[in-house]
Amino acid sequence: MTTKCGGTCCGGDHKCTCEVSEFKREPRYVVFKLKDIKKYLHPMDQQILMELGNRIAKGRREDVKPPLNAVVVEQDWPEFEMVWAAIEARMCAKFDRGGQRNENNEGDPL
Repeated sequence: MTTKCGGTCCGGDHKCTCEVSEFKREPRYVVFKLKDIKKYLHPMDQQILMELGNRIAKGRREDVKPPLNAVVVEQDWPEFEMVWAAIEARMCAKFDRGGQRNENNEGDPL
């Protein structure tokens, strides 16, 4: 299915690369708010969660990946849709109108 970008990456003229395919939001991360961990998990469960996180961090180091640092924008924040629009614009710019990878754009997530 192809779709127009909605103007997020072309200023509304729809001559952008987003006509190639629909940008789809996908779950790629699991995020736990520290306040919720402390409030809703038993101390033993908190410890287990921390140990699991440490094991993942160790695996990333062994794979020579940098530590995972991220910005989280909660759904009820006014910036939420603006952030998604910025990500969509960046991702759509990675491909030309024929669906081929645009080599001028980098930044694949690890």
